[in-house]
Amino acid sequence: MKSSIKHFRFVGRCMLLATVAAAIAIGCANRGGGPQGGPKDETPPRVISSKPDNGAVNHHKPNVEIVFDEIVVLNNAFEKVVVSPPQNQAAEVKAIGRKVKVAFQDSLQPNTTYTIDFSDAIVDNNEGNKLVDYSFSFSTGDVIDTLMMSGILIDAYTLNPVSNAIIGIHSDVSDTAFTTKKFDRISKSNPDGLFRVKNIKQDTYRIFALNDLSGDFLFDQSDEAIAFLDTTFVPTAENFTTNDTLWKDSVTIDTVKVNMRTTYKSDSIVLKFFKEKTQRQYFIRAERKLPYKFSLMFNAPLDTLPLIQPINFEWSDNVLTQKSLQGDTLTYWLKDSLMMRTDTLAFVLHYPKTDLQGQLVNELDTLELPVRRDRKSAVTTSKRKKDEKPPMEFIELKSNLTNSFDVYKAIQIDFVEPVRLQSDTMLVLEQQVDTLWNALPIKLDSVDEFGMAYKIAHEWKEDATYRFNIDSAAFVAPLSNLHTNKFAYTFKVKTKEDYATLIIDLENFTGKEMLQLLDATEKVLREKKADESTVKFEYLNPGVCYLRLYIDENGDEEWTTGDYKTHRQPEAMYYFPKKIELRAYWDVEEAWNYLATPLLQQKPTDIRKPIDAKAQKK
Repeated sequence: MKSSIKHFRFVGRCMLLATVAAAIAIGCANRGGGPQGGPKDETPPRVISSKPDNGAVNHHKPNVEIVFDEIVVLNNAFEKVVVSPPQNQAAEVKAIGRKVKVAFQDSLQPNTTYTIDFSDAIVDNNEGNKLVDYSFSFSTGDVIDTLMMSGILIDAYTLNPVSNAIIGIHSDVSDTAFTTKKFDRISKSNPDGLFRVKNIKQDTYRIFALNDLSGDFLFDQSDEAIAFLDTTFVPTAENFTTNDTLWKDSVTIDTVKVNMRTTYKSDSIVLKFFKEKTQRQYFIRAERKLPYKFSLMFNAPLDTLPLIQPINFEWSDNVLTQKSLQGDTLTYWLKDSLMMRTDTLAFVLHYPKTDLQGQLVNELDTLELPVRRDRKSAVTTSKRKKDEKPPMEFIELKSNLTNSFDVYKAIQIDFVEPVRLQSDTMLVLEQQVDTLWNALPIKLDSVDEFGMAYKIAHEWKEDATYRFNIDSAAFVAPLSNLHTNKFAYTFKVKTKEDYATLIIDLENFTGKEMLQLLDATEKVLREKKADESTVKFEYLNPGVCYLRLYIDENGDEEWTTGDYKTHRQPEAMYYFPKKIELRAYWDVEEAWNYLATPLLQQKPTDIRKPIDAKAQKK
């Protein structure tokens, strides 16, 4: 019995010691309010072996296997992994455990260096640490090519870096190579616009950038953005040494380590990305929301108007043809009552269309256009009771008037359809003088040829209060038989003290400069041609603005894009390298030599925004 009691006491002591030990262990392992671990893993995956070796020669098998020191995954491999030379059928790239495997679907070419550029697609499975700028190469011949060309791709209009564009080189330096042959070697621009075309053999090359919408590594669609240089490049490499000195103490040298390094020429290429003005031309759709008008929509502006061949009506000369601001939409206003009353207008449309060879040909479409009202209008009409009168309809009117009106502006009023003024007496403009309102003379001028926009210019008195009234039915629309509602607006004119003035002194004035003032979104606020070396912008609102200019080579006062066939580069764009603070009642004067600051350093960083070429739509 005593022996049993001793046995239980021994077991109890052991259990107590075990419990205490466990508690101590838990306390040591869990200090603070949550679980505590070691330092965060920030080390990217490391290559420990590969088949074949990186840089191997005489490799003819269509497979590559790379082994890492931890489990890896591929992040967006389809977009990031680039195989060079470009493949007809994309190589299969996948991660399995600690291995990345590449299987070529095309037959390997003899005596060719292959590069698999992973960019930063390889990451570890746990923390997502990226293996940055990793590439693998091998040769099917006795020699592996090692030369390189590098640079940056920027948007020609905004100077923003462009990512995800194909960068390719051709040893065939003829103009037709870009449109008929695949690149010899390719790369892709990274988020900073930087690129490196690796493992090049020594030869003479031309370099291009391409937003390859068709995936064939050719410039064969006019919608594809491109960049090119007429300059040819011969890539070379130079070896040089650097010394690292190790010191025993502050005065005694221990050893001098000599490092062998290689620098590659053709390492600062600047490519300017643009889309040609010429695009594939095609018809999108037609619509007829009102009996007295229909619209034809195209993907791009037409050089010539399409031909309308009526089927169930007679075409009248009494039709107004209106182009949209972009020139890609044509609206036909039907002043002929028979055409208005035709339920469905049927006609053959003759228009230019780009064929598969990129040539403009005459296309014919048969269209039937019934009146299709907006769904919202149709629902409202259907819900109205039979005995309920429809609400009075008026022509929509918009004006540019604001409570605080600019001293240099004219009043502008816009309408959604052609209108005419019934009487000048139905417009009233008055100025407040003390407690009285004095009537002012009005001169109404048409802004367009359709009677859809009008302006009233007046020499405003600073800090004065005005009111503008339009009587009911002052404007009538002959097509819809509607008229305007009453309109009244009271406004106060700003003073010159409310504005800032910006004076730009161009130090390298040529007479071709077109200056643009921009806001933080790069919206053009003002544009002015430099007729002399000093350019003055007046009546500017206080705040922050930015400045750029382009060289208007053709004198059309518009920025002109490039054209590959004629070897024309886009008109050169330059940015003033800092933001400009505008203060009310202050003159800000800046001297500007737009060639002094290197182009890549010109654009202020707060408006520098990378552009993804893949975001560009067809």
